[in-house]
Amino acid sequence: YWLERLSDANPLRILELGSGKRADRWRIISSLETNRDWHVTLSDFSYTALPAQATIPHHPQFTFRLAQLNLLEDPFPMRQMDVVLASYVFDSIWFPEDLYINRMHYPGGLIAKIQD
Repeated sequence: YWLERLSDANPLRILELGSGKRADRWRIISSLETNRDWHVTLSDFSYTALPAQATIPHHPQFTFRLAQLNLLEDPFPMRQMDVVLASYVFDSIWFPEDLYINRMHYPGGLIAKIQD
């Protein structure tokens, strides 16, 4: 795991922003060999945008938690994480000021808010 090279922490605390409904990548990751525990928080703007509990992998070294986190409105979590993943976040966030062309929204048209 390249993620395990980023930190020596055990458990490895990971926050995934904009996780979406599919837990496929975590089924693959949790099937690989590891000698550490992983505490993974899957987050998105709404609980309905997160995977169903039944689709989340069950593995003794992986603990998954679901969290609602709207990056446009909610404060960023103050819990310390070792890794923050944001694979699909920026093309998934719709700002009110985003461009509107040919009846289609284009994310990132105008970014009005930045959080540390």
